[in-house]
Amino acid sequence: MPLDEKKVDTLRVAYSHLTGDPCNDFFCPILMEHGVGGRGLMEGHILPDSIKTAARATVVQRADVDNFFGQTIEPDLITFINSPLYEISEFLKRARDLMVTGASGLPAPAFVASPKSSPKLPKIGLVDKTGEVVASPHVRTTLDELGGYSGSLLVEGTISVSHPAILGSMLKAAHLTLWEIFGYAWVLSPAGRRTGEALSSFWRDRADKSNCDKYFMPFNGCFNLIYGNNLPWDTLSNRLLLIHLDLPSEQEVHPSELPQLLARVFAASCVFKMNNATFLVTVPFCMQDDSFDRSLPKYREFLQDRHMAQKVYPMEVPRIGEISFSDKPLPLRYSDDPKNEK
Repeated sequence: MPLDEKKVDTLRVAYSHLTGDPCNDFFCPILMEHGVGGRGLMEGHILPDSIKTAARATVVQRADVDNFFGQTIEPDLITFINSPLYEISEFLKRARDLMVTGASGLPAPAFVASPKSSPKLPKIGLVDKTGEVVASPHVRTTLDELGGYSGSLLVEGTISVSHPAILGSMLKAAHLTLWEIFGYAWVLSPAGRRTGEALSSFWRDRADKSNCDKYFMPFNGCFNLIYGNNLPWDTLSNRLLLIHLDLPSEQEVHPSELPQLLARVFAASCVFKMNNATFLVTVPFCMQDDSFDRSLPKYREFLQDRHMAQKVYPMEVPRIGEISFSDKPLPLRYSDDPKNEK
């Protein structure tokens, strides 16, 4: 996507206005340093654009940083989000340990051959409800042993993703989203530095998904599916997010009291709608920098127990410097809530 130089100029001015320091190039929100890297700047998607359905918001990024995450951990997020929507042909191409079971009841290994190869093994045609062939894997058996030349087949396989890689990918998306919403005030805040340090360390160490757990597992629990898809908005599309306050869930709060309670904020959640599902990514957050030392332990408690005592309010940020709060707390039902089984 072509780079909008006006956006870069706006970011330079915003950084200098906040810090009082000159910015002649670009201050990277992930590496938290000046420079454009060896590959220059680009408009990078906050959520990978290979996700079938998601907001397509972009921000200015260093191309070397964006591409590094896109090659190391974001493919696992794409697979995780898209896999429930795979057609059989997509599933067969991506799955490992494919097994096919026919009328004989005997499972047989199967595989999808490269277009350049011609295996001397039986090839079966899998058809959809209209009778159209949608995939043609090879099987390591005979058709007789499979149970004949027609009939129903059970096709099984495994698609694996890395949980820490998904955490890191979603942490990056939330970090860039909050940068887009709050500007460099987020990046340079104690909470923003906390998330930025995990991302920048992963990049500086040239790590990959095989060892990304040491960078991102401290945020384990930050990425959650919301039951019932009951949030009608998306942070990237509507500039609405959730703030978590350290208050008993049963405590009544008058709307006029809310501004005085901002010191009790310990986390913020970005709402991402992807492929007809609603996900929350919750990061440490505080409205006052001097309250971070108090809010961080509460955030860590939240990672261990999402059902801890708290009150959650929607917050809208129409533009940087403008904030409005809903006067009604929002009940959240996480996908693992036992109440969902009733």
